[in-house]
Amino acid sequence: MKRKSDGLFGQGEQPGVPAGEGAGAGAGVGAGAGAGAGAGAGRNAAAAVGAEQGMHDRSADAGQGMHKGATDGGFGEGMGVDPGSGQPPPGAPPPHAARRRWPWLLTLVVLLGVAAVVVGRVRLHPPAPPAETPQPEQVEESLGTRSVTVFFGNPDADGVVGEMRAVQAQSHRDEEAAEVIGELLKGPQAQGAVRTIPDGTRLRNAFYDEEKRILYLDFSHELVAGQIGGTAMEIMMLTSIVRTIAVDFPEVIAVKILVDGLEVETLAGHVDLTRPLRTKEWL
Repeated sequence: MKRKSDGLFGQGEQPGVPAGEGAGAGAGVGAGAGAGAGAGAGRNAAAAVGAEQGMHDRSADAGQGMHKGATDGGFGEGMGVDPGSGQPPPGAPPPHAARRRWPWLLTLVVLLGVAAVVVGRVRLHPPAPPAETPQPEQVEESLGTRSVTVFFGNPDADGVVGEMRAVQAQSHRDEEAAEVIGELLKGPQAQGAVRTIPDGTRLRNAFYDEEKRILYLDFSHELVAGQIGGTAMEIMMLTSIVRTIAVDFPEVIAVKILVDGLEVETLAGHVDLTRPLRTKEWL
């Protein structure tokens, strides 16, 4: 055996190993390594083939399951499903959205059909116009006429005489009393009777108090301004007024004389007019 002084081995020389032995050992090791490498390569190739086969089988199973699920969920051929992958194309609505749309679409179709039928019936049979309510004829109520007695003075101015007149009947007592006093203001028509109320006197208003049974007669100021006589003429004038009301309206128990809407003490200074005149005292 030969060594180099610098501690390095020469080419093809192994320390303490004969050259022939080294070569045989090297060859054995090389052959073993080659055989091991070949066996490893065979095992790796087999593993690769098996893995590839398993992946193919799993992909086929997954594709079949996805196709079945898509078909059960409402997607099929012609419904937007890719036959190769079993998946809906991008942008397609999910299966449950299609299931929710069908009831609403059916309800909308039914409602549109009902609306069309109703509109058709309305057009074919339009509603009849409302019948006009007959208006009652405006008939003026007429109560006819009634006969009354109005009293005027006699030529001697010591009493009154009656004269028949026809007046329009009224539904209210005060209105009818105004009609009667109006005849008295016109003056007498019979011979031998004299006017008792000064000419130009007007009846301004008449009001009947049903509770007190008093009739209020409001004359214009000519009733006072036209007085030309004494006591006899004043009494005769008041008698003609009060007796006319007492005979034609028995329900009236008193008459109150007013002038221009105001109470007066007397007409000519002889009879007190501050209180109503009782009809029974002037008959």
